[in-house]
Amino acid sequence: MPSGALTKNATAKTSMNKRCLVAAGAMRSATIAGAPTKSTSTTRNPVAEKPLCEWQCTFPTFRSVLEIGHSQRKELRNMSVSISTQLPVIRNIEEAAELCHGFDAVITAGPEKYEVSGWGHPNHLVVSFDDVTNDRYGDAPTLEQVRGIVEWGANQVGSILIHCHAGISRSTACAWGVAIAKGFDVKQALLTLAEMHPDESGWGQRTFRPNPLIVKHLETIFGHKDLRNILSEVARDF
Repeated sequence: MPSGALTKNATAKTSMNKRCLVAAGAMRSATIAGAPTKSTSTTRNPVAEKPLCEWQCTFPTFRSVLEIGHSQRKELRNMSVSISTQLPVIRNIEEAAELCHGFDAVITAGPEKYEVSGWGHPNHLVVSFDDVTNDRYGDAPTLEQVRGIVEWGANQVGSILIHCHAGISRSTACAWGVAIAKGFDVKQALLTLAEMHPDESGWGQRTFRPNPLIVKHLETIFGHKDLRNILSEVARDF
């Protein structure tokens, strides 16, 4: 990240953290199994108007998940998203079918169009590719497909739902890319998305394993060559 992009004085940090925590608390009463209330804002996204190479971390980030207790982390996983961050929400295809109309935008990252054609969401991007990690095999995600998802997601105002089939690999990687494009800190966004990942009934937290080929494409898109290293480092924490 560019030096000084997230520099704030101590007072500003304290104030922002308080506001984030208040917003997160309010989301505990959100409807539709934790989906955020649909936004009616028409404010333009200043980051989305920049070329990808100029995107920087200029938006406020959520309080570090490493600084909160275990009980609060569990609450984060059970919430969809904090309105204060507008991080994308990750779900599997069955959950997305039920929750999609509670979101302003929906991204299908991987499944075929016929699998989601009956959802009837008015703002729905479908990009189909296989969940493979080598571009020599199958219908692998291409650089342009990933770029299209990131650019489209960055231009959305309000809540975004991203899904694949299982909600584990393709959707998590694409959600990270959209978060970076919207200006969130690279590592902070990854940690928070992982902590907010839903629990599987009776099995604990769902696996969070961003597709490494998509992450490789994100490195090219953002000119950030350490994303896979950051992913490997952070993976030890979840």
